[in-house]
Amino acid sequence: MRKAVIGATISWVMLVAGCVPSSDEPFAEVGEACSGDGAICSWDQIRVLRCEGGVLKLEKNCTAENKTCKDGQCAEDEQVGDPCSGSGSACAGQVLVVCTDGKWTVSVDCAAENKVCIEETSGAVCR
Repeated sequence: MRKAVIGATISWVMLVAGCVPSSDEPFAEVGEACSGDGAICSWDQIRVLRCEGGVLKLEKNCTAENKTCKDGQCAEDEQVGDPCSGSGSACAGQVLVVCTDGKWTVSVDCAAENKVCIEETSGAVCR
């Protein structure tokens, strides 16, 4: 099951960013081997990385702009109290928020658990 999930995640990253780490892990970090071109987010979703010469290199630190990395680019986080629709989850900085009654509400403070909030294809998680 783990290999199927990793394979699906890596395939999704290839379609979205065109750049993937060479290992089986879907998490990327500066200095790891990679293939392809395009941008990808670091495992903690705070840096944009680009594959150059088969190695992932830092392109931009999103925290300098008070943003996080999403789909290979720096983007604004959701904010507690902002309008939303559906029943999804997202990160508001290091806080996991869920859509409740049309507004983003706090679910878990990841930083209080010494974790980071990460948005995955299935929703936000503290890792």
